[in-house]
Amino acid sequence: MSTLSLINNTSKKHAENILASYYKNSFISPEKKTYLTKLDKNFGPYLAIETEGAETQYLLDAASQIATLGLGFSAAPLMGTAHHQVAWLNDSTSPEFKKITYTFDQFLQRKLDWCHLESTYCNSGAEANEIALGYAFKRRTNKAANKVLAFEGSFHGRMMVSLSSTWNKSKREPFQWPGFETIFTDYPEINDHQIIKDIPTNWRSFWDQSAMDQEIPKAWQSDKLMSEEVKCLLAVKKRLMNNDIFSIVIEPMQCEGGDRYSSNRFHTALLLLARAFNVAIIYDEVQTGFHLGTDFFWHKLFKLTDQSGMDLSPDYLVCAKKAQVGMVLSPKPIQKDGMEKESSYCVASVVRGFLHGLALDQSREKIKHLEEYALKKLDLLIKKYPKLLTRPRALGMAFAFDVVDQTKISEYIAKRFDYGLLYYPAGATTLRFRLNTSFTDHDIDYLFESLDALTDNIFHGKESKPTGEIKVNDNAVNSTELWQQSILSLRCDNESFSEKEILSILSKTSSNDSKNLEAFIINKENFSHYKNDIMTLEKETYEEVRQTDISHFEDCVNSQNNICIGLKSGDELVSITFSSSIKDHELERGLRLDASLLDPKTLYVIDTTVKNSMQGKGLGRHMKSALTALALIRGYNFIKGRNRDQVAGKMFRLNLSLGALQENYLREDYPDFEEHRDVIYYGIPLKWNTSKNLSNRLDSRLGLENLTIDFLTSERPHLVNKVCLSNFVNERFLSHVNEVAENLPEGLRHCYTASGQSECVDKVAKSILFHQKLRFFH
Repeated sequence: MSTLSLINNTSKKHAENILASYYKNSFISPEKKTYLTKLDKNFGPYLAIETEGAETQYLLDAASQIATLGLGFSAAPLMGTAHHQVAWLNDSTSPEFKKITYTFDQFLQRKLDWCHLESTYCNSGAEANEIALGYAFKRRTNKAANKVLAFEGSFHGRMMVSLSSTWNKSKREPFQWPGFETIFTDYPEINDHQIIKDIPTNWRSFWDQSAMDQEIPKAWQSDKLMSEEVKCLLAVKKRLMNNDIFSIVIEPMQCEGGDRYSSNRFHTALLLLARAFNVAIIYDEVQTGFHLGTDFFWHKLFKLTDQSGMDLSPDYLVCAKKAQVGMVLSPKPIQKDGMEKESSYCVASVVRGFLHGLALDQSREKIKHLEEYALKKLDLLIKKYPKLLTRPRALGMAFAFDVVDQTKISEYIAKRFDYGLLYYPAGATTLRFRLNTSFTDHDIDYLFESLDALTDNIFHGKESKPTGEIKVNDNAVNSTELWQQSILSLRCDNESFSEKEILSILSKTSSNDSKNLEAFIINKENFSHYKNDIMTLEKETYEEVRQTDISHFEDCVNSQNNICIGLKSGDELVSITFSSSIKDHELERGLRLDASLLDPKTLYVIDTTVKNSMQGKGLGRHMKSALTALALIRGYNFIKGRNRDQVAGKMFRLNLSLGALQENYLREDYPDFEEHRDVIYYGIPLKWNTSKNLSNRLDSRLGLENLTIDFLTSERPHLVNKVCLSNFVNERFLSHVNEVAENLPEGLRHCYTASGQSECVDKVAKSILFHQKLRFFH
């Protein structure tokens, strides 16, 4: 274990000196934070910052890069992105990538519980909102309708129509298109995080028939919140009656507006109201989607149903941020009536988004714990400063509080780096925070100690810092890096390591201060010696229904194609992983659905087990990594296996880090009465395709010859970690922009960055529009 060094003036001055050379002559807008990142040193909730010399400093990212990093920095499951060749080549036309998007859609459809799902990928949340609005416009019933209805406090992006639908007037008004301005109405905010409210018996039928004239029941006026909701809904209805609205766009929880929560009752009525007037409704879950809350999608927390009990769904659901890629999801077919869904996106972002979604879905218990622990600490903070801080609210990985004196918000922001923290304001009075699954209780303790000290400093002038230290397990970080590097090297060249070297790495990474462990191959010659030990290990580790019969282990070692590894401390067997040709196990549930069933070079893992007393030390990760490395050396095509949903979530996240993808989801697979009985059937593709694909060369700029281990090593931290460029940059990025600029005429060497072609064109269009207005008014 080692203690982290938090950022200080040394790292700030170091960055200022470097950034000054790039910001001179207006080469690029100096809007970034005054620190330079070191993405190869990031981990968990800590963003690595470059400083003088070899030292690395850190800040605690309590914004999780604004709800983008659901698993934290350098998250193990996202390292799996690097093991997919299409992610490096940006090859969207390959069969591998089409299989990935197909399976991704199936996963999202299951989380939404829709009968049908259509997806459109793009480069950003703003672009996704633009695409959804475009779909809604093309499908509008009233062809004269040309306006969007949004809500006060909303934020939907910085592109043309999404910006017009963003409430902040200073951002919106300079770029509004005359005659097409968005209509805004009130957002009925809840004062806390209690989003589930009682729904009156006739509430659903009333709003479902809202195109008719009806009298509001008097009982609905007695409750203050319900009265505000009715007022808002009536304002929406009045506007819809003008027949000029083609779409309603709403966030299920307003984030930029100040972490403003709204109720299930309001959203039920809004969806029914939109349905009554046949107007499309877009749910913007750019920030809230992919498990910011305790459900995968925030709007699913509302349990939205109509009066017949049927699920209510938005016409379009927009995601980005933790989705890692912009996406529009719809329960209706898109490609009909001449509508196209062509768009540009980064293949690596789609792969990373799929892995992120799968891993977050296996982290539900951790997310619930984060909510409960953060809320407990938040309540204590508010109770200590009752006249200064107010309105604590927390749901899932989001929490926020308000500062009574809003003039102090700027001090909280100005002094956050002095305490090694990153968080942001929202609205006029709110400080908002975004946790991720890498936060430990100790990290949250440190965060709230810092907020306590900061509050004491701002309001009482006291100078103090948290007394606790932040420690990191260097061995775990280093061993993960060693395995990732070794397996990537074998993907480039399956002879770069020998089997003996892999077993040596396994022994080294598995051993610790208290035990020296030895890795070895279990085969039919030595199996009888370890047979009883294997049976004991199974009984000690698993409940009866999950124990693998010893006959299956024997079948593995007797198979012509197998990899079986043991790990022992002296004569004590502490861990095993057994696999053999998938055909040997065709009676296992779900395997006959696999197209690789007859492939002798596809391995099926029957078991990876670690002795109870040795669990929590990373042995499972080391064993599965060694299995993957040996399979690459021996020229296998795939590794397949089954993980019990939620129960084996940790093992599934480990498999994702090695390149696994969910291939099938088997419902009610375990015949017991445990809460989680479904099974994830996964596959790890091993061989990279060596054939050249010339059909997608405009988007796929890299060739097979570029995928050397040196290139993969240097670029992997940037592939795995998504960091918002409007917040932090590193010198590598700026030097690349400078390299491009030097090839341009001198007058054009003022650079802006954009997420893709669409945003680039949008910036050009807004620049022209803005300057034309200036000339007109002058």
